[in-house]
Formats: sequence, C-alpha cells, structure tokens
Amino acid sequence: RRVLFRSYFHKQCKAQVSKGQKIISSRIINELPWQLAQAKEYKRLKTYFKNFIFLNLIIKNNEIDAITYWRQLNSHFTMSEEFVSSLKIDSNFNYEEPMEMSDKLFTVSAFLLLVATHEVAEVFLRFVLKFDEQNIGMNSVNVVRDLSSLALELYRMDRRMEADDVHDRVIDILRAST
Repeated sequence: RRVLFRSYFHKQCKAQVSKGQKIISSRIINELPWQLAQAKEYKRLKTYFKNFIFLNLIIKNNEIDAITYWRQLNSHFTMSEEFVSSLKIDSNFNYEEPMEMSDKLFTVSAFLLLVATHEVAEVFLRFVLKFDEQNIGMNSVNVVRDLSSLALELYRMDRRMEADDVHDRVIDILRAST
C-alpha cells in the first residue's frame, strides 16, 4: 500500500513540476514527505527538498515538519552548500512578481538559519541579497532585511569585521531613506 501512495504522489508531483506548474496540491505537501520519511526513501525526499517551490510550500505549511524532515535528511546526507546551489531556482532572475519571489526566498533563508550550518545559511542569504538588489533595488526594505540577516549570521560565525561592514551598509541605507 505504501508503494502505491509513494508512486501516486511521485507521479503527480513530477508531472506538475515538469509542466512548469507552480501549484502543488496541499495533499502532496502534507502527505508526500511523510510517506517518503516513513518508507525511509531519503534520496527521493532530498529531491523534493531541492525543488524550491516544494520546499517553500512545506516550510509555510508546517515549519516543524520541515525541520524534522531536514534533520532526517541531514542524518543521511551532508546538507551543505552543494544543497543550496542545487536548489532549482530560475537563474535568469526575470520574475513578474519580484516582491513575491523575494518573500519566498526569505522564507527559505529564515528556515536555513534555523536548521543549516552557518556556511549554508550564508550562501543562501547572499543569493537572496543578490536577487533583491537586482530586482527590487539596492536601497529597498528587502535589501535592508537581507543585509541585517546576513550581518547577524556573520556575527554568529565570529566574522566581526565583515559583519560590521554589512551592518554599516544597513545604517547607510536607513539614513538615506529618512
């Protein structure tokens, strides 16, 4: 019976992703990761976690479950910078709704700050920062949010000089906007 469930969800999700559909049913979000974790099919679960749309929806649906799945994956794989670089995100950065995409990226970065190594979180925060600078503007509120998160992460990593430079940029942007 488990095989049928996994097969059904896998086919549904694969079909939607291959068609470029961004809507994944709530049933897939709620049940597929659980089914894969129960069956100890961590390679397949990792594949779905590498899909940015799927990962974002899992986090928004139930962050505690997402953390649990991440930890299960981390016990079987090293979830490293390679994971962040392999997230399936369009690299051309031409989105119709950059603010919406920025929020989705930040949701994932906040999740990574909770569960990932500092290095993984830093790589993704820099990716989000680059996206926001290119699509929303160098002095936008989103850039301030990204820079603040990056500065805090750098402080946690004991890279004070670099963190101070990032924090100074935040202050400059805030001063310029008042």
